[in-house]
Parts: sequence; C-alpha cells; structure tokens
Amino acid sequence: MDASALTGESLPINASAGVRVLSGMVNGNGLIKARVEKSYKNSTASRIIDMVSNAYENKGNKEKLITRFSKYYTPCLLYTSPSPRDSCASRMPSSACKKKKT
Repeated sequence: MDASALTGESLPINASAGVRVLSGMVNGNGLIKARVEKSYKNSTASRIIDMVSNAYENKGNKEKLITRFSKYYTPCLLYTSPSPRDSCASRMPSSACKKKKT
C-alpha cells in the first residue's frame, strides 16, 4: 500500500491480515479485503478534503492580498523577462559578446 500522499512515507507499506489501512492509500498489488471501521465523515480522506477546502477561508488578509497580487504579477513578470534563448547580442553591446582570445 502506498501511503506517500497521506504520510509522506517513501516506502510502500506491506498490508497483510490485521494491518490497518487508511482511506486514501493506494493499492499497488492485487486485491485486498478490508473492514470499514469509520464512516466517511470521520475518515482520513474526508478530513484532508475539509482542510483543503477551508484553507483559503483561514488565510489572513495579507495572505489573501499576496495571492491576488501574484495572480497578476507573476504572469506579467514572466512575459516581460528575457528568454534564455535570447542571444547575448540582443541585450549587450557587441563588444561585450566577443570572446576573449587566450
């Protein structure tokens, strides 16, 4: 079972009889049979969905302002920045682009 999305654990967990699995774990091998112990409302997946959907509401006013600002600022910055494919000559005087002989 891959629990990396829930716990950050990089290695998969070997699920066998008696091992608890969480909602949101990904089954990578074969078929499993599991007993449900909690309702969806009390499940790990439900809590994650609630936290994500409520995250914006819990942001402070400054964080909300920064989010709105970056929505417009970042694309403008990327649009106006020089491309890495621009040649040296398009940005610098020709004398600065000449290689020095050694």
